[in-house]
Amino acid sequence: MPEHALKNEFISVSKEGLASYGGNQTWSENAVIRKCGCGVISSLDLLLYLSRVHCGGQVPETRPIPLKEYDRMCMELSRRYIPLLPPFGTNGAALALGLNRVFSRYNMPFRASWQLSGSKMMSKVENMLDADIPVILSIGANFPLFWQDNRVNLYSRDSLGRMRRASSAKAHYVTVTGSELNALRISSWGREYYINKGEYFSYIHQHSNSIISNILMIERR
Repeated sequence: MPEHALKNEFISVSKEGLASYGGNQTWSENAVIRKCGCGVISSLDLLLYLSRVHCGGQVPETRPIPLKEYDRMCMELSRRYIPLLPPFGTNGAALALGLNRVFSRYNMPFRASWQLSGSKMMSKVENMLDADIPVILSIGANFPLFWQDNRVNLYSRDSLGRMRRASSAKAHYVTVTGSELNALRISSWGREYYINKGEYFSYIHQHSNSIISNILMIERR
């Protein structure tokens, strides 16, 4: 069990009778979202969680959101607040700007800012989780050698608690829902994964940088 974690059930989406762990861009009817919409997915999951838990929303904690309804909200969020530029998607500053516009439009008592320094990143993540706020985290692109294919491993945990490599990612946004000594629990592509903290920071220092590989800070205002 993570030492720092969301206090309430995370967002889930219902597809063919199964419930996901967060949204999955590959399920969208929109080709641009399928290709580069991970930032919009993370933003929508964040907004739905904040609305439900902190703003008196009407989404029951245990009810998965029907995929068609979720995808409609996702496309509307992208159209009005977080436009996507294929094949790059969006960046941290644009996410912060779009979410702040949503917060203002719907009188949500939060402000968003994209972090540019890796200093105290994990303590910021844990402070947000302790405040019951999901954390959008970027596994940035390879930089400056953007054409390379260095990636961060994503792990799943078996019934005995052992970590098994299950996937990998680069140039990708995920949502952190828990933090323990050496790992972050995340939502990505509708599944629960884990990122090794040491591997993530090694990736930043060796293959990316803290401007594009960082977190979106959400604070109450």
